[in-house]
Amino acid sequence: MGIEQMANEDRIRKWRQTKAADLATKVRESGADTQAQADLRIPTRREEQLADEEQRRADIADSRLPTDEQIEREVSAESFRRWLQAKKWRRHLVLFVGLPLLLVALYGLLFTPSTYSARASFVIMTAGAKGDGMPSVGMFGGAGASEGLTDAYRIREYLLSREAMQAMEKRYGFLTHFSKGTYDPLQRPLNLPALGLDPHSFYQRKVAISVDIREGIARVSVDALAPADAQRFAAGLLALARERTQKISDQLNEDQFRALQNDVLKAEGELNAASARVAAVQRQTAELDPQLSAATINQLISDLEVRLAEAQAERNSITASGLTESPLLPRLNARIAALDKQIAAQREKLVGGNARTVQKSAAALETATTKRQLAQTSLESIMRTFEQAKLSSIESRRYLVVVSAPVLPEEVRASRLLNLLLITGLAALLLWGLISTLRSSRYLRSAG
Repeated sequence: MGIEQMANEDRIRKWRQTKAADLATKVRESGADTQAQADLRIPTRREEQLADEEQRRADIADSRLPTDEQIEREVSAESFRRWLQAKKWRRHLVLFVGLPLLLVALYGLLFTPSTYSARASFVIMTAGAKGDGMPSVGMFGGAGASEGLTDAYRIREYLLSREAMQAMEKRYGFLTHFSKGTYDPLQRPLNLPALGLDPHSFYQRKVAISVDIREGIARVSVDALAPADAQRFAAGLLALARERTQKISDQLNEDQFRALQNDVLKAEGELNAASARVAAVQRQTAELDPQLSAATINQLISDLEVRLAEAQAERNSITASGLTESPLLPRLNARIAALDKQIAAQREKLVGGNARTVQKSAAALETATTKRQLAQTSLESIMRTFEQAKLSSIESRRYLVVVSAPVLPEEVRASRLLNLLLITGLAALLLWGLISTLRSSRYLRSAG
């Protein structure tokens, strides 16, 4: 303690001397006069106390500062802690990122099979299509183009449906090909509805169909584990598309022809009913041709009237001669009465009041005949419409035209290993970052 006090006094003394020397130097440099130099004096007791207080504060501050050894130990501990933290991060990086990537890479190399993709294309055309043989479709293609494009989308929808999948499995063993051809579960049709996996979704991943809205060309692409199988499946899809196209045309024509056939049958029935009515009227009236019968009766009446006129003229000539007692008069009167009776009977038969007159028979027969003619005209019109519909159906019949047939694929489809590695890596990094963030936040909360 005494040694420290002596050291402090020495420092204070040195400080005073240094302070006085500094003041003298400043006065000399500033060119102060003698009066300023006279003002040089030894610091007062108050200044010494302030200096002692300042020195004491400095000593206290120095005593609180760590020593070099303490600083070195602290730096070593911090470096070791950071090294441990970096080691833990590296271990977590290997565990959460490196290991999944390694497993995915091994899985892709050992289990993922090589797949081949066969391609084909086709268009839907009609028999009445004009031009260079290719349908002009698109936004400015017209009604026919719109129908062709619509048919192409219909065929696409069918080829991607469950019905087409079942047909491909039944005819070509499409799903069985993948079930027995690989151990890769991602390349097998799994039926796991809880995970959103079913054979139909697998089928849609292996079959791709696109339609070019400008050209109306449908492009088919199908994957398989062997080139020959890929070609066979693509040809099978074209066969299904052709069958569906023919079925659509047949269905449209069948609906149209069914309606026309019903109209034809109805018209034939009406004609038969009208003909039967004509025959019934003829049987009821016992007149095959009332018009001919009426003409015959009128001719007979005319003849009877001529004969009646001759008889009356003869009688008038006798009575005019004054031969009232002539024996010819009774005979002439009887003849005239008979002719009058015959004429009246024929007129009664022609336009009399009973139901079997020629006039009524002619009217009934004319009505029945008119209905028969109308039925005949209707049937002929429907038959012409039916024939026109046949021609129209032939012109509008849809046909599938293969633009490019499937061939054996020579190139292996790009493996999905790179995509799997990328997806796995991103997921692993995300998981690792999430875990690191949670651990850091938990450490900070515990430290606080």
